[in-house]
Amino acid sequence: MAIKGRLVGPNNEFVPYDQILEDLGVKKETKSYMIDIDGTICSLELFMTEDGKVDNDETKALPYKERINHFNDLYDEGNEIHYWTARGTSTGSYEEKLKLTENQLIDWGVKYTSVKVGKPHYDVWIDDKAQNVDAYFNDWQMTQKSVGYRYDS
Repeated sequence: MAIKGRLVGPNNEFVPYDQILEDLGVKKETKSYMIDIDGTICSLELFMTEDGKVDNDETKALPYKERINHFNDLYDEGNEIHYWTARGTSTGSYEEKLKLTENQLIDWGVKYTSVKVGKPHYDVWIDDKAQNVDAYFNDWQMTQKSVGYRYDS
C-alpha cells in the first residue's frame, strides 16, 4: 500500500494523519512543553513606569484563543504543558502574581500541568531547545497546511 497525496478514508473523507498512525498501532510520543505566558498566549500590555522603565500590566492582558486552543490540544493528547512567566520578577510580588495568573488561566480555559512565576529577567535566552513564539506558530501553521496524504491501495 503506497501512502501519498492527501489522507482520505474509503468515502473520500479527510482522515487526520494522527488517526492513521493510531489505526496502524503507532503510539504517539508525548513531550514536555515549557511555555511563557505574556506575548505567547496573551497580549503584552506595556507601559512606562515613573522611573522610566518599561513594565507589563498583566491585569489588562487579552487571551490569544487560537494559541491557547493549540496548547490545550497538546495537553489533551497527553503532553505536559508547563507555563513559566516572569510575572513578579520585577516587583517580588510572586504570590500575588501567581494568584492573578492562575485566575486568568482558569478564565481563559487554559489546561496545564504546572504554572510558575518568577522566571528570571533576561535580554537574550540561548538554549538548544528554545523556539521563538512567532516562528513556532508560523511553522505549525505551515505544517497544518501541508499535512495530508492519500491512501492508495
